[in-house]
Amino acid sequence: MKLTGNLKKQVEKAESKQEKKSLIENAGMLLSDDELENVAGGKSNLYTPHEIYCAGVVADNGKVITPGCDFKETHPSYENAIQKMTKIYKNTCPKCITKGIKHPLDLREI
Repeated sequence: MKLTGNLKKQVEKAESKQEKKSLIENAGMLLSDDELENVAGGKSNLYTPHEIYCAGVVADNGKVITPGCDFKETHPSYENAIQKMTKIYKNTCPKCITKGIKHPLDLREI
């Protein structure tokens, strides 16, 4: 959700989290604390750097079966990283695939 117009200006000027929440509720919207943080200028992991990395093969119990290679790639945001990981790399490590191995990629906030 994204605030716009007059409501956005009012929320940006509000001093406390409770005041921001009250303004949004009075406009007829109910938000969770996380949603409130995102629309009111709080921290969101969508705009923090993320790293794509080779995950190797991990069992359901968390035990590493085959470790991943040293492939890592940093991106300025979650959106950039997830797009590259899914659309370009198709969720497969580009370094391992050249060796005929299909290790999956994973994503982490850095």
